[in-house]
Amino acid sequence: MTCKLCFLVVLASVTSLANDKPLELNTVLMQATVRLDGMTADGPKVGTGFIMGRPIPNSARARYVLITANHVLDDIKSHVVMLTTRKLGATAGWEKVQVTVPIRSMLSTFFVRDAVKTPVLKGSNLAMIFGATRYDLKPISDSLVSIRDSIRSLNLGLEADIVQDNRGFQLQLFLPNPNTGVPIQLIRLGKTGPPETLLSEKQLWNRHPQADVAAMYIRLPNGTFDGILLPTTTFLAQDKDLQEYGMHPGDELNCLGYPLGAESNDSGFPILRSGKIASFPLLPTKQTVVFLMDFQIFGGNSGGPVYVSQSGGTRLIDGNTRLGVNFQTIVGLVSQEVLLKEQQRSLYERSERDYPLKLARVVHASFIRETLETLPPPTEGNL
Repeated sequence: MTCKLCFLVVLASVTSLANDKPLELNTVLMQATVRLDGMTADGPKVGTGFIMGRPIPNSARARYVLITANHVLDDIKSHVVMLTTRKLGATAGWEKVQVTVPIRSMLSTFFVRDAVKTPVLKGSNLAMIFGATRYDLKPISDSLVSIRDSIRSLNLGLEADIVQDNRGFQLQLFLPNPNTGVPIQLIRLGKTGPPETLLSEKQLWNRHPQADVAAMYIRLPNGTFDGILLPTTTFLAQDKDLQEYGMHPGDELNCLGYPLGAESNDSGFPILRSGKIASFPLLPTKQTVVFLMDFQIFGGNSGGPVYVSQSGGTRLIDGNTRLGVNFQTIVGLVSQEVLLKEQQRSLYERSERDYPLKLARVVHASFIRETLETLPPPTEGNL
């Protein structure tokens, strides 16, 4: 038995597909798994993600897509996350590569047809709210370009740009510091009436409506994955794959992640751990959504890939002994730790504490596939 696979040699924000080569999935996913750092309301947060390639139809190329647990990105209140991966240096071996990845931005609630000529102010005044401070803007003209330039002149560390879609031009702002999450707002001050807010926050990733899965296209610096194989998103297991392989409780699975932010070495590679499937049934995944894995996880493991890697072994499937079984595929991602609430009571007090059962909830890969289908189709033109 084999699992149909595709592989990538990554060149830039788009990737070129290579010929099929023998796969050692543990190493491939070790290279594809990344660390995610951001700021929450309670302080710094670490999560895990992994990068795959989404093939462009009728092309030998693919787009980078970042996959993680939705709550990892949702909990982060900064506009960006710091993504840590590696590249193979010419002489120094593996080197850390840190990339700032926008996950949300502030967009103007209005569109203009011409960013240079269309009037925006119309006799009113504008001000920026940054944290607890108000800054009055003094654009030299009434255009969106002039407003952008006046925001840049404040030197607040904001990225201010103009973006375009089929509705027209918009102003886009975000804070490129992953350790900062402060209120940002653009307000219009008319001669009468209350101030009008002109920005709304937009989430840049897509989440599954029922499962703890997030996916988004990302850009990475040229050369980041030169000479390194990455699996395409066709590598995500479907129900028929699990049924054909006879996946069952007790099967051994591997997982990659950054427990409590720990790394396996100075190059920033994740830590590989393993455990057995600890629940039943697995299928259909549409109904079960998650399954349990018998291994203890910590903060930082969320979003890590869970996979099976069997090459050339013997397996009992449907009562028949199969020889030379090759099955290497991603079966899901880590969602959360399983906790049991323990209640303690006395005459005057009642308290609760969470008792870890050393189990992980894993979201099935079929929900990762469904999340990817909500992204725009990968094309050469939407890079």
